Amino acid sequence: MKVLVIDDDPAILELVAQYLSLSAQYEVRTVNSARDALAAIGETDAAFDCFLVDIQMPGVDGITLVEFVREHAAYRHTPIIMLTAMEDKSHVDRAFAAGATDYVTKPFDFYDLQLRINTAREKAAAKVRPTATTGAEGTERRAEAAPMFRIEDPISLPEVEGAIDFADFENYVRQLLNRRLYRVSAIAVKIGGIEQIHAQFDPDDYLAVIRKVAEEVRAALLAVGGILTYRGNGIFLCVPDQRLQGRRNAMQKALNKRHRVVHPTQGRIASSLFVGDQIPLGTGGSAGVLASLDLAVESVEKQAPGFGELLDASKRFLNRDRVHEASGSLDDKAGERLV
Repeated sequence: MKVLVIDDDPAILELVAQYLSLSAQYEVRTVNSARDALAAIGETDAAFDCFLVDIQMPGVDGITLVEFVREHAAYRHTPIIMLTAMEDKSHVDRAFAAGATDYVTKPFDFYDLQLRINTAREKAAAKVRPTATTGAEGTERRAEAAPMFRIEDPISLPEVEGAIDFADFENYVRQLLNRRLYRVSAIAVKIGGIEQIHAQFDPDDYLAVIRKVAEEVRAALLAVGGILTYRGNGIFLCVPDQRLQGRRNAMQKALNKRHRVVHPTQGRIASSLFVGDQIPLGTGGSAGVLASLDLAVESVEKQAPGFGELLDASKRFLNRDRVHEASGSLDDKAGERLV
């Protein structure tokens, strides 16, 4: 496993390199600036499996470097772990939003760092989708269209400001817990009618809907700042920088004012966005934080009707119209008899 360590502190570079080199599974290279890191990445024989990046460096800082690394298609899912003395939430948010996989604060435990690297690599492998399809002549070619998404699949949204991969979201909320940001809450949003949208839209158009709703959620609920992720099944999880003011119904109404789903050929698709309650992340350790996220999802699921319920509601609406039509017809006949 080839690891590139970027830090302007020679002592940190030496310590990390010495420790990781004790294991035969690591091949470590160190550089002391973002400029040298980009030069190493540009070498044709370089193929790094993990990056360890300091934030505070002269010239280009570590967070900007992460953005540059993610622009390389080959490193879109490669683990990037921040090694930094910066503990405030704004740096945590910026790092994850730029594409960091994990965040380790100095001074750190080397055994824990090794565990983080291995865990990050496993998660990165899970993110990678097959990108090759078989052509008519039997040769493999890179798929140009969007991959097929199952309805339960998390989706990466790099174009949306403040959106991070669901696989990294757990690490993010753990960082908030480590910094004792107990007043931070999670809130979930669900796309009503996601089953119909998934069934009727092709992958490109389905992805466009998810991106559009992410932008709507960002504008309506994260104007104060914060992070969001898409976890699949039409559900977004948000962690605003501060607790949102106002009632859930008011937030839901404001969010739906800008929400429209239009199929490229079939026209308007009925859909509403549902907002759950704000759930504090709590103080119960890592398990407690994950339980809080589950509660946020349960809260929005209670607000959003299932697909079967939507069909039943449509049937009731149609039946009501038929009843009204029949009632009107009977009234007309009764009127004729009276005349």
